[in-house]
Amino acid sequence: MDSALPRYATDELATKHPDELLALLVHDEDRAPLELIEECARRGEAILAGIDAILQDDGLWDDLSTGEWWLRFHMAMILGRLSSARAGGMLVTLMHRLDDERDDDLQDWLAGWWPALFRNKPAAVMPELRELAGDETHDWYIRSGALEAVLDSLMQHPNMAPFIGRQLIQQAPTARMAAGIQRPRPQGERQRHRTRVDLDPVH
Repeated sequence: MDSALPRYATDELATKHPDELLALLVHDEDRAPLELIEECARRGEAILAGIDAILQDDGLWDDLSTGEWWLRFHMAMILGRLSSARAGGMLVTLMHRLDDERDDDLQDWLAGWWPALFRNKPAAVMPELRELAGDETHDWYIRSGALEAVLDSLMQHPNMAPFIGRQLIQQAPTARMAAGIQRPRPQGERQRHRTRVDLDPVH
């Protein structure tokens, strides 16, 4: 496969249906260029409808091709660029999905990104994140990402700190998570997805 990044003219992308844009992300895998991600984000509610369909369809999460796996990463970057409550809620849904599917590789890729991806979201999204952070039915790894995003929100909105702080204490994560003790990450799973790309998740 050609290692060069695909290039798309703005006018070319503007003529494509949202489903066609998502198909290009699958095709381009880890080489999807920034202008394609940005065009997806410009579609707003139309692209959210396509992403939501993927999030909700259990059949679209089995036996993923390489391109389909990369689409999940690009979905996070697109949702991070959108500032609506709906986009924030879908990011939380994506976090649930990654934990339910035990996709440790994609969680590794997105670890550390969650605060930036949620930073432009309205405060109405924070209760869902707090609930995930305190939900011990989920693995500590995805919960720690939710907690990082909540704590980052406190830095952006310090007037909310007393209220959210009480909520976090009431929904305290396990001592294992709070202490930062990490279990070994699985090795050898989907190693083909390890090529690093650099994308700025939010403007």
